[in-house]
Amino acid sequence: MISTKSTEKRHKIIVVTPASRQRYLEILATYILQDNFIDEWYLWDNCRKKEDRAYINKLANSYPKVHVVNEPDVDGTNKSINKFFKHARDPDAFYIRLDDDIVYLPQSFGLRLYQKALVEKEHFSWWSPVVINNAICTYLLMIKGLIRTNAALTAQATCPIAWGSPLFAEQLHE
Repeated sequence: MISTKSTEKRHKIIVVTPASRQRYLEILATYILQDNFIDEWYLWDNCRKKEDRAYINKLANSYPKVHVVNEPDVDGTNKSINKFFKHARDPDAFYIRLDDDIVYLPQSFGLRLYQKALVEKEHFSWWSPVVINNAICTYLLMIKGLIRTNAALTAQATCPIAWGSPLFAEQLHE
């Protein structure tokens, strides 16, 4: 059980998600919607399929904390995501970025991350947890000595091993 008394919540907690795949969002939604410390969830419409877009609009129509954010000329790729960050600039908000394929968050995740990161609030625009099977996070884990590998990892988002190898992903999760 996390204590809400140890840190008074002074900001609105907003989760932003580059949203594109219903099959993953259905899992993530269970965590976001039940977390009462998360005030709003912005789904950045980066969908490639009309069925996925219909799903995020259904979420927004069904839950007051969910909002769909649109940008022109997005194509559903990682290259489109940067267009959305301009929607995460409210100085009174605490932004948490979560990819759509996150499959687990601990109870009270929003408040827990907020409490740990609050001391850095004025230095950064948004926060994200360490994501397993994310090339940049994996590279950081390696250079910090938290994982050991002889694989030739790079800090590039599309690293052919850390991002593109199913075998490496399986071993990382184990």
